[in-house]
Amino acid sequence: MPPKKGPKLHELAAEVKIGYKIVDSKKKTYIVGKQFATGGFGRIHTCHEENTPKTELVMKIEPADNGPLFSEVIVFQKILKLEQIEAYKKRMKLQWLGLPYIISAGIFTYTNQQKMRFMILPKYATSLENIREKQKTLALRNVLEIARSMLNSLEYVQEMDYTHADLKAANILLEKLGDFQKTVLVDFGLARFSGKIEDKPEKKRAHNGTCLFTSCDAHRGCNPSFRADVEILAWNLVYWLTGTLPWLQLETNPEKTFEEKRKFIAGLPATLKSALKSTPEGEASPAFDFILTLLNCSAKTGYAEKVDYSKLRKSLEVAVGKLMKEAKKSTSASSTSASASSSSASASSATPRRGTRKQPPPPPPESSEDSEDQENSPQKSTPTPPKRTRKTPKSTTKNNTSFLSGNESILSGSPSISRQNNRSATISAAKKIEKKYRRKSQVVTSSPIKNQHAMRTRSGITAAMKASPTQLRSVPGMLNFPRGRRTIFIKETAAKFKQQQEEEEVEE
Repeated sequence: MPPKKGPKLHELAAEVKIGYKIVDSKKKTYIVGKQFATGGFGRIHTCHEENTPKTELVMKIEPADNGPLFSEVIVFQKILKLEQIEAYKKRMKLQWLGLPYIISAGIFTYTNQQKMRFMILPKYATSLENIREKQKTLALRNVLEIARSMLNSLEYVQEMDYTHADLKAANILLEKLGDFQKTVLVDFGLARFSGKIEDKPEKKRAHNGTCLFTSCDAHRGCNPSFRADVEILAWNLVYWLTGTLPWLQLETNPEKTFEEKRKFIAGLPATLKSALKSTPEGEASPAFDFILTLLNCSAKTGYAEKVDYSKLRKSLEVAVGKLMKEAKKSTSASSTSASASSSSASASSATPRRGTRKQPPPPPPESSEDSEDQENSPQKSTPTPPKRTRKTPKSTTKNNTSFLSGNESILSGSPSISRQNNRSATISAAKKIEKKYRRKSQVVTSSPIKNQHAMRTRSGITAAMKASPTQLRSVPGMLNFPRGRRTIFIKETAAKFKQQQEEEEVEE
């Protein structure tokens, strides 16, 4: 007898030219754009409706005789219409449901008389696989965000009595770049109606799906099951977090891959702890309990039974809560250590050890004002203040503390002192200088409050001089200040007395 003929192999779709127009059953015209990907035996193009060229869509094209796109179109027409998705979101009070919806589908005859099948869907930003290939692993926070979206998507598919059977990063799209909360589960080529299934394995169906992630039921040759989608999600989570799986090198051998998966499940929870060691969080990863819950749920749920997604969501929220607590602890610990190090640094710079010489702060870059100071001062050495030869009246001794010690405490401050402290120190220094020259003038016997204006004129430094930065630089004692602080002090003092002059003129 002649050998039996095998099933007809799928044909690769012919290339459709850019700009080709396709009219669907509702008389809407779509214009084919560039091809940007291939899926199975089909080609994936951008497209847009003739009247809305700015709204980009996605068009899948395959030969009309091919089965994969035909099966996917049927799934979309039964469970993934826009009105169905919106009604479910409203009933479940969901802001987001990560599933695409069908826009149009049909058959057209291309120029070479080849019949082609097409389906039009919304266009999304990028696939998760593109991100995973670049980063190798995903952050735990992002993995949990994707898991939350996928649980909602799988629950919707289960409620419609369907299974997806091929969840993986290549079949997950992001609506916006960088937004892992809004991920979309696509490619329903392997999706099946699972409302009435029996546990009857067949060899011709064995290892269906993506070998690296497919379920043990699929390895046995069973039809897709509800529990299988949960198991597939668990394998993906481990892969996204660690960048590997224990059977990664056996991907080309489905039988050995199946054996490794069974060993992994039998060795839980130790095998999962070992797998998560390479993650930044290690064995104590908040995702550990959640992934373990997924695998236990898949193992304990009957083949034809539906999964209780409410329990899975609770486990996920616990993992999210642990992650948030750890993030708060690390943030508070880092802020505490930073403040402690800064305070210790400022303390060490402000109070040097006994016997060590305090290093002066680095001089700031020279300004035009500093260059003028150098021209006006013939000597660079700091002149010593004159000794006291005259007693100060009792009415002013209270305000006249040691000028030298006060001047040292202000000028030898470390660079870590805040701007506010510098300002207060500068004002204090101005008062000390004023008191110094007040002592050099004749003794004032009356109350300093009554003769405040007289003291200003008798000190030898008039208000006009204090209001002029140029004249203030020539005042003896100004060179005691470092350049940067001297410039700041002159500017602030001049501004202060200039304002006082203006106020006095207004009063007069």
